[in-house]
Amino acid sequence: DKVDSAVNYYLQSDNFEQTMQQYNG
Repeated sequence: DKVDSAVNYYLQSDNFEQTMQQYNG
């Protein structure tokens, strides 16, 4: 789901701010 995608993105990017921008809303 969306949360899993966000977590996976964060683990790969190691960039919390960019993850929040990518998955905001």
